[in-house]
Amino acid sequence: MHFLPCFQTNAGGDYIYAHRRGRKAPEWGLEDKNMNNEMNNDEAVSPVIATILMVAITVVLAGVLYVWASDLANSNQQDSPDLYQYRASNHNDNPSAATDDALMVLEFMQAPADLNWANIDIQITGADGVPHTCKTDGSTDCTITQYGSDDTFWEKSEVLHISENGEDLCNGGSCTFDMKISDTRTGTTLTGT
Repeated sequence: MHFLPCFQTNAGGDYIYAHRRGRKAPEWGLEDKNMNNEMNNDEAVSPVIATILMVAITVVLAGVLYVWASDLANSNQQDSPDLYQYRASNHNDNPSAATDDALMVLEFMQAPADLNWANIDIQITGADGVPHTCKTDGSTDCTITQYGSDDTFWEKSEVLHISENGEDLCNGGSCTFDMKISDTRTGTTLTGT
């Protein structure tokens, strides 16, 4: 037995498929309705997948931004120059061609604790570009005279005088020095004004 295809027309003049063996073709629109449901179901998968992908991408981006911001915040805290601050000013004496002139005054303004002199490196660099290390023991060409209560520490609010020690670092007139003060334990550079 063979079924031969037969095309019939509906009321709208459209052709529909029917079998010749007495089977009646489905009512017009039923095929379309089923087809639309299947197409709608297929289309519904795409928005669901797109939504899941958008949520996943958002979560990944939020994680990346969080890690980046945390790293940025931590790096700023570790290198914060606000932990230690000092103020430098010119000494009242006018420098001469002598080798013992007072050059400047330093005052320790802000610190979480006093600094041990064994952990402090103070260098001044003049116009010649040569750095000179300053010590409290007088062993270098730049000496530090301190006026605090403890000779072992640079105490908060303590005033220091930086002077030449056997070498003419500023031979009269106006001299300009760049100063670098650092904590040798942590590598932290103190900020000054």
